[in-house]
Amino acid sequence: MTLHALTGLSPLRRLLTALAGTVLLLLLAPFEQPLSAQGISINAGFNPATTVVGEPVEFNVIISGTNRNQGNPPLPAADGIQFRYVGPQMSTVINNFQMSVTLTHRFQAIPQKTGDIEVAPIAVQIDGNTYQTPKVTLRVQEPGKNGNPEPNNSAFIDIEFPDRPLYVGENIPVNINLCVPSEIRWKPLRMPEFETDNFTRGPVTQPFQHQQDIGGRSFDIATFRTTLTPIRSGKIKLPPVRSLVTMQTARRGRGGGGNTFEEIFGSDPFAAAFAGSTSVMAERHLNSKEKTIDVLELPTSNRPDTFRGAIGRFEIRSTSKPDSVKLGDPVTSTVHISGEGNFDRIDLPPLQDAKGWRPYPPSTNFQKADEIARTGTKTFELALVPEEAKTVAPVFVLSYFDPATGTYVTKSSDARRLEVTGAPPPAPEPPPAPTNNRPAENTPPPEDPTASLLKTPSEVKDAAARLLAEGATPALKNAALTAGGLAAFGLLIAGLRRALHRTPRQQAAAQARTTIRALAAAKSTGELHNHVVNCLRLLCTARGHAAARRLRLAS
Repeated sequence: MTLHALTGLSPLRRLLTALAGTVLLLLLAPFEQPLSAQGISINAGFNPATTVVGEPVEFNVIISGTNRNQGNPPLPAADGIQFRYVGPQMSTVINNFQMSVTLTHRFQAIPQKTGDIEVAPIAVQIDGNTYQTPKVTLRVQEPGKNGNPEPNNSAFIDIEFPDRPLYVGENIPVNINLCVPSEIRWKPLRMPEFETDNFTRGPVTQPFQHQQDIGGRSFDIATFRTTLTPIRSGKIKLPPVRSLVTMQTARRGRGGGGNTFEEIFGSDPFAAAFAGSTSVMAERHLNSKEKTIDVLELPTSNRPDTFRGAIGRFEIRSTSKPDSVKLGDPVTSTVHISGEGNFDRIDLPPLQDAKGWRPYPPSTNFQKADEIARTGTKTFELALVPEEAKTVAPVFVLSYFDPATGTYVTKSSDARRLEVTGAPPPAPEPPPAPTNNRPAENTPPPEDPTASLLKTPSEVKDAAARLLAEGATPALKNAALTAGGLAAFGLLIAGLRRALHRTPRQQAAAQARTTIRALAAAKSTGELHNHVVNCLRLLCTARGHAAARRLRLAS
């Protein structure tokens, strides 16, 4: 709208128009720049991860952390799968005023042969940087291999498990198939339901629809996907699965060309009545047969010490920043574990060589690549402080059990160069030994020998300023630049000063001078941490002497 057009409006309309334009600009502004501050991650996966020959599935390349579409990724490469690019799809989520954007490139994948077909990593260019997807596997079976029951000219439910041994703690993918002869018009009304105390169950997805020949007859199939995790071994019974559908058994005027997905699931089940059909729609409960599943314990032979319960197929990689640090300064390591399996039971893998590293608790994030969260990437980020000279960044070791082969597999992240310079921080001084010297009851408290050192926290301020100038971590900068951070140091020194009135004079003087000077001269976050711990120890010791003194006086 031009300025001339705006001037022709009433004042109220001009105000409303200006406000609407402002709101529109504010809504569109965040999308003008890529959201790279949170970091870019890339993942890939099939949906579903198990299919039959000739049955198309989705293959998705998921890019998180940017909203900029810089062209379509190359077609995936896999022997035995035909790929076709469908198009991009973008989603935005705002949580606690933080916006996250996900760009998904969708492909159609049609398997041409049976077996576990592996898709090689795909390289994607984003803002001049190259990112790679993890390896992904599609399991392709022969149609009807899982023993679908012979249809008796009616609808039925079939439960489909992997055709291999199953293990306790494994996140087992399960397909629940609602099968109805193609000449019958029907529609599912309720999600499949079943109760069991022998498994933990994951969420049930919305169905995907297809047609399949079973016993020489065409069936319309709605497949619901979920996961089951056995909690004990032995022959486990799975109770019948129930589902409610609406169905008609006859249809007048139906052509011989078969029905489409819209005819099965998207049309009005009562529309045929208005078209002159004599068939009747009615609700019907479908039930599967009870199944007995043989569940095995994980083997104890050849189990590595680094095994922590991961079951599936995984890859591990890690990065560490910066490449050069001073002794006592933290290194930030990011560990990515991708693949398929029980991600809910995967914790931070152990270090290959933990000697000389002081790790801190990690943050965890999981990016799923399918609806049942069985494939994806789990990321750990943590800080580690080197306590001795190092030439290699932290290396992490992942051991998992592969249920397809029945063996344990151990993989390590790449060893990357790291330079650690500087001398180790001084060890904290031991607390003063207890003394039996009993002061006279009327003797005034001795003069504080460290009063000149402890009048103000200027020494601590100087130390904090020096650390900031030498490149302290962002967390330390934020703590030191706030009044609360300096006040915490001041309270620590003030408490030490008051407690030293109750300790032996000569020991108090020596301990206080050493501690305060070392704290003021700290050159790294590691040294600062050690000296603060020493302050706390000295404070606790001083309070302990005061309690002992009161006990002696009382006696």
